[in-house]
Order: sequence, then structure tokens, then C-alpha cells
Amino acid sequence: MIGTEKAAWGAVKPSVLFLVDRAEPLRPEPPEVWGKCRDTYRQLFSTERAQYPCEMIANAGYIEETVEQLIQSWQKTFENATSEGA
Repeated sequence: MIGTEKAAWGAVKPSVLFLVDRAEPLRPEPPEVWGKCRDTYRQLFSTERAQYPCEMIANAGYIEETVEQLIQSWQKTFENATSEGA
């Protein structure tokens, strides 16, 4: 699965990678499938952290809360990159 993700990215190197994480699936899924999928994305997240900024976003409430977290995290990452480049 990680190989598929990286192949889809190609030569693209993100300025920031977001992992939107949930404690449980949005739809009914076998627990072992959900756990394996979640663990795999978390592994990808951990691996990629060494290459560029990565932020984990908890998707535990309303979609508006999750989007707000994404926006705040992106702004923080952008501000940090801007101040480091100055």
C-alpha cells in the first residue's frame, strides 16, 4: 500500500503532508482491515516525517473542526517555512 501511495506521488514532494486520522471507520468495516489500513498510513506518515513537514489531524468531531485543524496546521507550516527562508 505504501508503494502504491509513493508511486501515485511520482516526483512530487509535498510542502506538507497531512494524515487525517480517525479512531474508528466512517462505515462498517472488519476491525482487522481497519486496523491494518490505519497502521499502514501511520507507518507511511512516520517514514515521510524525515523528508518534509508532516502533520497528523484528528478527525474525531464535526467536519468543520477537522477542516479548521487542517487550515491552522497548514498556516503554521507555511509561516515556519517563510520565516526559515527569510
